[in-house]
Amino acid sequence: MDLSLQIANATTQLMNSDINTANLVYATIALSITTAVLAVLTGFYWKETRLQRKISQTPSFTLEPFLYSLGGNFDWIYLVNTGQTAKNVEVDVSWGKNVREYVNYKKYFILSLGKDGRSHLDSIPIEEIIKEKKTLIVKIKCKDAKNDNFNETLHFDFADVSMDDRQLGYQFDPMLRIANAIEDITQNIRSLGNELRSSRRR
Repeated sequence: MDLSLQIANATTQLMNSDINTANLVYATIALSITTAVLAVLTGFYWKETRLQRKISQTPSFTLEPFLYSLGGNFDWIYLVNTGQTAKNVEVDVSWGKNVREYVNYKKYFILSLGKDGRSHLDSIPIEEIIKEKKTLIVKIKCKDAKNDNFNETLHFDFADVSMDDRQLGYQFDPMLRIANAIEDITQNIRSLGNELRSSRRR
């Protein structure tokens, strides 16, 4: 074989070998990058799934006014759970115009509060708190659906509401109105029954 032809063949084989080696290096790098990206995405989705699962098992609290009086004020407030069931609920309510004045407080214990459950927070002078532009703080400690500790703090500054010249909107729950109406009817029936029993004894 001609020497020049041998050199040409050897050069071609060397170039092909270099190309294959380069392709293998590039493929290895691409595979490493893809693996790293997939690992990051898997970790992200795992974290998001865990967070969503935790959120789906936790309560979520808010306050709801009820029993309005003339002039736009309301006399009662309910603690409402819009999340999952809360157990052994401890509620600490305080109010005042600044941190040093939060000496007024009420404490409550609720056995459990299911989704959309309500509990009346009695004896809180909510009308006075609003008129005197005080701050209302509600601290909640409970157990969630997995029996893990759950804490939440609700903060309402009525001074900010008053300074912005806003009027508090009316809120009501139709089912709660029906329940209250049934309770009133029940009380009336009991009163009539007591009166009938008293009249028969005479």
